[in-house]
Amino acid sequence: MIDVIVPAYNSQEFIDDCLTSISLQSIKDKIKVTIVNDGSLNDYKKSIDFFKKYIDVREIGYKNNEGPGHARKYGINHTKGKYIVFIDSDDSFYDKFSLEKLYNKISKYDLDYVNSAFYEEIDGYLHIKEEDNSWLHGKIYKREFLENNNINFNDTRCNEDNGFNALVLLSKPKKAYIYDATYIWKANMSSITRRNNYEYQYTGLFGFINNIVWALDIKKSDKTNLYNVSKMALETLYYLYLCYQAFYFKDNIDDLIKSSSKLYKFYKLYDLNKFEFIKIINEELERNKKYFDNTYFVDPILTFSSFLDMVGEYHD
Repeated sequence: MIDVIVPAYNSQEFIDDCLTSISLQSIKDKIKVTIVNDGSLNDYKKSIDFFKKYIDVREIGYKNNEGPGHARKYGINHTKGKYIVFIDSDDSFYDKFSLEKLYNKISKYDLDYVNSAFYEEIDGYLHIKEEDNSWLHGKIYKREFLENNNINFNDTRCNEDNGFNALVLLSKPKKAYIYDATYIWKANMSSITRRNNYEYQYTGLFGFINNIVWALDIKKSDKTNLYNVSKMALETLYYLYLCYQAFYFKDNIDDLIKSSSKLYKFYKLYDLNKFEFIKIINEELERNKKYFDNTYFVDPILTFSSFLDMVGEYHD
């Protein structure tokens, strides 16, 4: 059984489209849908009464709005299926085979985590997102793996995806990737990530850093895992280096350096040799070329080494 967990806060306008995409799934007989009402003004009974003719769907929840991280944690803790998939209430699965592709891969090869490409909808067009391990979009998890490694969400109101997936990756899962897109991240301009003219692209970086730090702090106690902790810290620092260049015009850009310094101590936990360091940075360079303008690579504001020195000074 696959638990499809849907956190919902005042989502009456979008929930029917989301549930429609679930009800069209080719393996809907293997799906149990749980809407977690995160303190919405009204319930989702009308939608559930309609869709329960087609899928196994229910609503659980609580009175006060606690944010999506808390809602997803509540969903995990109040479901029992072997596998878990998350979908936001204003999003949809790409086609009727989306869950079948994820399920077939994770069950056939007895995996812990399967990631797939997904689409982001911008101005009516779909833009492919590949090999992304930050968002929850287009992913399936084995519950036993999550439980064995004490993986769950924290209660932050944004970027909880990053902390959760960082814990997953740091727990050394048996994993696979599907190049077919299985999910559409729809353009809801009132959502946290898109409102105020995408201001979250910058302000959200601070929540992103805090969630990665939260995950690294949990995993640093495993001395056999220090390489992976240091590696993730370095990868994140390189991504933030590119963000620093992209947002260099911001008045409070120095705050990004200060916040990035929280990662420095994790980067220094393991003595990465020169070969390891260069290999990791080259891999990040290739990965990030998909998401950043070439200007940041050809004519950088400063070198990555200089960025690391600045971060290290704040840390010290």
